Amino acid sequence: VESPEKLRLSIEVGARFPALHTNSGRLLLAYLPESDLEAFLANDPEARALNRNDRSRLRAQLREIRETGYGIADSETRAGMKDLGVLVGNPDIGVTAALAIPCLLGGRDEKDLKRILTALQACAWRITRTLGLQPVGNSPEE
Repeated sequence: VESPEKLRLSIEVGARFPALHTNSGRLLLAYLPESDLEAFLANDPEARALNRNDRSRLRAQLREIRETGYGIADSETRAGMKDLGVLVGNPDIGVTAALAIPCLLGGRDEKDLKRILTALQACAWRITRTLGLQPVGNSPEE
């Protein structure tokens, strides 16, 4: 979709970022079964390097994402951006993806984060239903 602003942001196709340092990565980690999350934390080099306090903060972030059903965080890759992410699919059957939008702060997006989040949730809900899956949580339109 074309940006309503005169500026646009794009991420290079195929770009890779560590899961721990992206909102969408943490969103997917939040919905892993506990045994899979433990395996990730034990095998990922960045996760293994976390000290006890950082690991505790990460677990709190993952709990919050799972409780709210979305993630909103300052971008760890670029200053002046806020990342919004929601779950597509249903983790109970092992089908999940993250749908995310990076927002440049300082413009209209900063004031409209809640509106953007609601639209993102509605889109994820529709995609999940189109796949024939039962979305997690309540419909964002309710």
